Amino acid sequence: MKKIISLIFVCFFCLASYAEVVKWRTNSIAYRFRSEDTGQWQDWGDWEECKVLILVDLDRDVIRIYSQETQEYDVISDEEEESDSESTSFYYNCIDKEGNNCQMRLRVYNDPSYGSQLYVAYDDVAWVYAFDVE
Repeated sequence: MKKIISLIFVCFFCLASYAEVVKWRTNSIAYRFRSEDTGQWQDWGDWEECKVLILVDLDRDVIRIYSQETQEYDVISDEEEESDSESTSFYYNCIDKEGNNCQMRLRVYNDPSYGSQLYVAYDDVAWVYAFDVE
């Protein structure tokens, strides 16, 4: 029964991704940085409380994050999704308002009680928003 519910959730989420606009409210954020010396990614920092609105409009190929300063990303292309026993991930190559490239990853857990995450990754810094999907 759990597998059926999880499958229905993933199918619903996939269909919602093709709707005009999908919105989520985040509950936390974490950061990590690439070391200038070694070029290796540092560990993720601690989760911090973060209440912002994320708006995904794939009909217009735009993702907006209404943080203290509004982040706006144009979706250049989307990659194939990846699934494992825990989650399904959707990848998007994006460009921000300043013309910088980044990659976004939307990770949806098979178990809805784990919520979901949106990763934003540049060459030297990355952050991840966590939110509940209702």
